[in-house]
Amino acid sequence: LGRVREALFSIIGPAIEGARFLDLYAGTGANGIEALSRGAAFAQFVDNHHAAIDCIAQNLERTGFSAHAAIVRANLPDGLGRAIPMGGFDLIFADPPYSIDAYARTISGVAQAGALKPGGRLIIEHSAKRDVSSLAEAPLVYKRSVRYGDTALSIFEHNLSHFPSPS
Repeated sequence: LGRVREALFSIIGPAIEGARFLDLYAGTGANGIEALSRGAAFAQFVDNHHAAIDCIAQNLERTGFSAHAAIVRANLPDGLGRAIPMGGFDLIFADPPYSIDAYARTISGVAQAGALKPGGRLIIEHSAKRDVSSLAEAPLVYKRSVRYGDTALSIFEHNLSHFPSPS
């Protein structure tokens, strides 16, 4: 495994067991497939490129995880709300291309779509030179960033206090 992917799963730790995992800007699907191999119950992959979608499908078939996965073709970050079920995920990983600087729109899209379950975590991969801590949008709260060379992982958590208490 790559150093950053190993760090991602070290951060996630035991929360992966039985989790619903969303892999945004999925590329080859490596992170979602890794989540499934570590005990995630379900992984959804979102990307916009035909080649990526085909690659993810082939990799899921090859690893035997097709029955525990869904692939959605959507233009991210704009199509985020249409691509994901509300309140559907425990863990969301996003690795937007550095060149499009879609961090704010991705974080906002996850928050507005209600994609994360209460207590769930959004982890964004980005250049270590880019500070994303100020981009949190309710109900997401910035927790911390961890740097690995030129790359950083920033963790946002769904803050339970943004939900009305049951009456």
